[in-house]
Amino acid sequence: MAYEAVDEIVCSVMPGEVRLALLAKGKPVEFIVEREAEKGRAGEVHLGRVLRVVPGLDAAFVDLGFGREGYLPAAEAAFEDDNERIADLVAEGDAVLVQIRKEALADKGPMLSCNITLPGRFLVYAPEQSGVAVSSRLADEAERKRLVETVEGMIEEGEGLILRTAAEGAKAADFEADLAALRALWQEIDGTADDREPPCLMHGEVPLLVRAMRDLAGPELRRVVVDDADAAAEARRIAERDLPALAGAIEHHAGPELLFDAYDLEEALADAVARRVSLPSGGELVIDRTEAFVAIDVNTARATGRGRLRDTIVETNREAAEEIARQIRLRNFSGRIVVDFISMRQGDERAALIEAFREAVAGDRLPIRVTGMTTLGLVEMTRRREREALDEALLSPRLPERPESRVTRAFAALREARRMAALDPSAAPELTLPGAVAKELESGGAAAEARATVERDLGRAIEVRVAD
Repeated sequence: MAYEAVDEIVCSVMPGEVRLALLAKGKPVEFIVEREAEKGRAGEVHLGRVLRVVPGLDAAFVDLGFGREGYLPAAEAAFEDDNERIADLVAEGDAVLVQIRKEALADKGPMLSCNITLPGRFLVYAPEQSGVAVSSRLADEAERKRLVETVEGMIEEGEGLILRTAAEGAKAADFEADLAALRALWQEIDGTADDREPPCLMHGEVPLLVRAMRDLAGPELRRVVVDDADAAAEARRIAERDLPALAGAIEHHAGPELLFDAYDLEEALADAVARRVSLPSGGELVIDRTEAFVAIDVNTARATGRGRLRDTIVETNREAAEEIARQIRLRNFSGRIVVDFISMRQGDERAALIEAFREAVAGDRLPIRVTGMTTLGLVEMTRRREREALDEALLSPRLPERPESRVTRAFAALREARRMAALDPSAAPELTLPGAVAKELESGGAAAEARATVERDLGRAIEVRVAD
């Protein structure tokens, strides 16, 4: 399956929540939901204080100032010699300039690195490294060579660059502008570190929408639609500084219809966290998350085919391979993923399926490694973790059927109130909700704060009744 390049971003902003849909030719290929209370920190640069050095783990734990200790392995604390031990690199009480590489998980703090990298539109600047690397997604050797030759003369001794996928076709002036901005940012961070008292934030990430424009969309991006005037203005201001080619692509959606409704994305988002996914032939996928891995089961379900059972199984498995690749990207699954395709007796058919599956997942934006089929017929793979999966953001983690979480339903209720207000501007929106959801809108949390802002924007109160 060819990589589906993002050509449009749809951004819906609610107080306390941002929802993004990344579209390719009008169809969603990725959804991202970020809530203020659970906002990601990957990419932030902190001046931290070493709390403990643990030789047995060959790592140090660092106070970052926001409650979760960061984990700094020796390999990420060293600049040149990967064989150095952590005790030779840092000591308890040291101030260290670190970047959050991976988000904190339920049982782990964020993973840190002293090797700071600063991303731009075309380049990633690595001030403590040397040389030029090129994104593996840029496969054309002639273009790779041209890009390296273009930027080699721009870097100084002791600094490095990574050419991003978006660099394809870019000119020297594009790289010079990117590099100048990133150098200035690094000088600001590095030049002020000695004057600051750890722990403190040295550089925060730009808003989610700008990160998506910079990191998740390539040169095909033509349109960015935002339903909040302030968010659109902020994104445009940052883009004019950091992503000038995209500043003119940002539009404000000011119509009465909610933005996700206008793009038919509400149903698509609900489907993207559904447990069952139908296949064109009548087969289906059943998707379950466990603590250890994501399990995907392929069933013939209502598939009857037009010939032998063997042909029906082959057809269903082929469809499933394509759809699983799409669902992994859409739902942002990561870590270990196991697929139970319908059993096939013929070795050549199994080999052809594995090859087709590898081709399908090769179109993913993130690296996926398919290890092959086990003796029990399970296909195993791993995908790099970049952020939480969509279902982790939207669904309840503790209930067996994993319904939408109370917070998700509370934000959905506020969007419904906005729809009601658009249909009848003179009436106060009335919501009838389960008690737990109503409590989220009244308890002083993120949803309650969002309710207050929505009421202020509408100029009237939202009446909340508890369902009997």
